[in-house]
Amino acid sequence: MKFILLLFVFTCLYACAEKERPLIIRGDLYFDTDAIGSFYGWPENRIQQAKKSIDSLYHLADPSDNQEFLSVYESLGKNKVLYLPFVDVYMPGDSVVKLYLDSVDYQRLATFNYHDLIRQNKKVQIEATTRYIRKGYYKCVHLRDVHSMDGETYPRPDAHSIP
Repeated sequence: MKFILLLFVFTCLYACAEKERPLIIRGDLYFDTDAIGSFYGWPENRIQQAKKSIDSLYHLADPSDNQEFLSVYESLGKNKVLYLPFVDVYMPGDSVVKLYLDSVDYQRLATFNYHDLIRQNKKVQIEATTRYIRKGYYKCVHLRDVHSMDGETYPRPDAHSIP
């Protein structure tokens, strides 16, 4: 009987440890005009063209030059976020992460205009329950809070494109 009880307890502990725990992230909406992080809103012919270009990277003589790019692309595909809208979120500690959202949550954020925020000296704060995809990439499970407040909105100074 003790063996069965111990087996049950260890099974429960293992099952609880293996579940992904949601992460709450808080930060400011960050505007990056050069960012490419998904195929959301792209016409089908452009998506197919991009996929062909990405697939060709696997066949290069030295694919290691594109290893990070391909790794990110594979992670986004595996986590089914390649076709979702995303925003960049500036986090405390000077890091910027990509937050993938469903289209309803994205519309809550799409109403904010970068130039209006700058003109009014406002910024947009976001709080979301998320699922970790990989370093710097999160999937929004629940958009908990979105509000504008006094403060500065910054664009990313070192913008670069990673899908």
